[in-house]
Amino acid sequence: MVSSKIGHRVTDYVVGRNDAFIYGMKTVYIAAGIISVIGAILTFLRLTIKIRKNGLVNLQN
Repeated sequence: MVSSKIGHRVTDYVVGRNDAFIYGMKTVYIAAGIISVIGAILTFLRLTIKIRKNGLVNLQN
């Protein structure tokens, strides 16, 4: 992502281009947030299905 902002391949922090670093980190944090939300939704669905199937008694397995 940083490479697209600067215009050439980048493999390390570019001194003086804080804007490119912030741009790259923003993209990474948005992607991590989306993955976390998907994981939370899947966990909620799994738990809901388990409760409907077994009732509230057998949540340990």
